[in-house]
This record gives sequence, structure tokens and C-alpha cells, in this order.
Amino acid sequence: MAQLLVIDLTLRAFSSPVPLVASALVLVLLNGVLAFPLWPGGVGAYRAVVALALVPYGIASATGIGLGVGIQAVETVVGVGFGLGFAAHEGLSLAALGRRRDDHHKGDPDQQRPSGSELVGAGPSAHRTCTDGPI
Repeated sequence: MAQLLVIDLTLRAFSSPVPLVASALVLVLLNGVLAFPLWPGGVGAYRAVVALALVPYGIASATGIGLGVGIQAVETVVGVGFGLGFAAHEGLSLAALGRRRDDHHKGDPDQQRPSGSELVGAGPSAHRTCTDGPI
């Protein structure tokens, strides 16, 4: 129900007032298409579904694609915002989560990145990244 409200209010905010039934159609089609991803991240599918769902309600395809971008942005901001808010409520921060990840991988040699000094003269099997600095 909350997602339907977000979609409907976003459509209205972008000056595309459509009946609630159109917002419900967008919601059902989005959830149906995204439940079976055709490619990683559903890139493009989100916008295309919104555009196709709104054509019967007099919204041009190009406008529908723009509305798809807007709806996806609003849903992302709302989801991340609530997630960060609840994490803060629990006393977590992004820095604390990073430290927990580092502590978790401390004993796992497969997850540790070698420092630059460990790589000098290590031979062809040395793993380098762009953040390790010059050889």
C-alpha cells in the first residue's frame, strides 16, 4: 500500500495526474517484471514498464520513461533514507558497519588485500589494484 502511495504521489508531483488504477497498474507490472530480472539490475526495464503502463492513460512514451526515472529515484531515496534512519536509531553508522566488515575479514586470508610492500618482487601472481600505489 505504501509503494502504491509513493507511485501515485510521484506521478502527481511530476504533473501527470492519472487515476489510482493507473498507479496500481504501474505497481503490479513493476513488481511482476522485477520479480523475474532479465538482466542485472533490471536496467531499463523499470522505465520501460512505467512508460508502457501509462500509454493507455494518455501519457507519451518519452514522458513515461522520464516518470520511470523519477519514480525509481523517489523509491530509492525513500528506501535508503528509512534504512539509514533505522540504522541510526539502532546506534549503527556507515563507519561502524565498515569496521565490522573489516573485523569480520581480519582472519580470512582470501579477503585481505596485500599492501604495496608485500607485492614488490612477488612475481607474476601478485595482485595489484589502482589504490596500491606505484611498484
